[in-house]
Amino acid sequence: MLLERIIQFVILIFSAAAFTAAVFLAEPLNSRRPLKYQYEQVITKHPKIVLLQLAPGGLRAPLLTYLWIRSQQLKEDGKFFDAKQQRDLICDLMPHFSGVWAYHAWDMAWNISVATHTPEERWLWVSNGIRLIRDRGLKYNPNDLILYRELAWIFFSKMGQYTDEMHMIYKQRWAALMHRLLGAPPISESTENVIKAFAPIAEAPDKIEDLLKIPQVADYVSRLRKYGIKLDETFLEYYNRYSDDPLVAPPTWMRFEPETEREKQIAELMQTAKYASARKKVLAFVRKKLLTEKYRMDADWMLKLMKRYGPLDWRNVNSHALYWSTLGLHRTMNLDLGEINALNNDRILLGALKSLTRTGQIYYTPNPIDPDNPIVEWGPDWRFIEPTNREYLRAERILVGPEGKIDDEKNTLRDGHITYLSNVVQMLYLGGRERLARKYYDVIKDVLKAKGKICLLYTSPSPRD
Repeated sequence: MLLERIIQFVILIFSAAAFTAAVFLAEPLNSRRPLKYQYEQVITKHPKIVLLQLAPGGLRAPLLTYLWIRSQQLKEDGKFFDAKQQRDLICDLMPHFSGVWAYHAWDMAWNISVATHTPEERWLWVSNGIRLIRDRGLKYNPNDLILYRELAWIFFSKMGQYTDEMHMIYKQRWAALMHRLLGAPPISESTENVIKAFAPIAEAPDKIEDLLKIPQVADYVSRLRKYGIKLDETFLEYYNRYSDDPLVAPPTWMRFEPETEREKQIAELMQTAKYASARKKVLAFVRKKLLTEKYRMDADWMLKLMKRYGPLDWRNVNSHALYWSTLGLHRTMNLDLGEINALNNDRILLGALKSLTRTGQIYYTPNPIDPDNPIVEWGPDWRFIEPTNREYLRAERILVGPEGKIDDEKNTLRDGHITYLSNVVQMLYLGGRERLARKYYDVIKDVLKAKGKICLLYTSPSPRD
């Protein structure tokens, strides 16, 4: 009995000494850490966070553990919003621990969302997961690849694939957001035309002072301001409502007619040929500003992706999966697009490109009764076939090495490549592009050395390519 008491006393003394050391060492250790990793960088007025930051270092860990346990209990009880508040505190207290952000975003997008029932609830929690990483996690961890991959995975798997029975809701909601922001790409088979239409956004000035130096723009902006129209979503709302731009304007029978004199004058500003050039400059500036500030996206990187991979329609969730997976590698590993391949992306890149081959073209009809739920249909886009095939071959070359053969067993991507091209051959042949179908059939036969055969029925009309 006496021995047990002595052991307890020794442990108590040791614990007190360790706690005291933690208190005195916390500040010197924090002062040696880079500024971006110090707790003081978390700017918040929440009393709980202030209290925990003032607490000695030895107390912070058990208090954080309590918040974790409490948030999990609230989630299991179906109190999702209360759990989210607790988790926000955890994220604010551990801002540079990427696993915290990734886990909470994943839990909201994948677990909490499916525990709800209505389309609105489902979309709320999926979008909450996106915003947690995009708007907050990456703010504190701009060079953490884990967060970029987790964000890309939400777009690719949760929203872009078909495992969730409400995947169409996610696709529709995202298409509506991006359509209001960027409109539709030009209706053209030419990739160059799609890129040319997006280029003004990437080339738009970053500062309003530079925008106002462009001839006629200052006059146009001053006229907009007379009606209380700011260069933000307010401008986009009126532009989408009243302009004659076929890439954003709804069908004629759905269009709004201005009712008041003020609305008529605003509609005139959105249509008059006098300010056509200035209006395009302002439109590009507003779109770039919202991409940067609201969606945390880099228009220059978006343009580079389009030049490399094809006519990306940003209303398609797979375009965003491609964006975030490649941007993460660019920012964290300093890789340019020529160095990024599917192996670096846990195959998200290949998956997104294959999905764009099947669903790259979007047919969008606004829904005047419920604007957040437009009528959206997806169709195949053959323009993504060659970029996808090229990425497969590049990744396979890395797998087998400079001396290896693509048809070697080391090429673990080979079977997927063959399956993809087999589907492509059938799609192209049935679409009347016989010569292009033969090109990829030869890749299967001569490069990948597939043992099976694909039947081509040469009874189609004359090829169009």
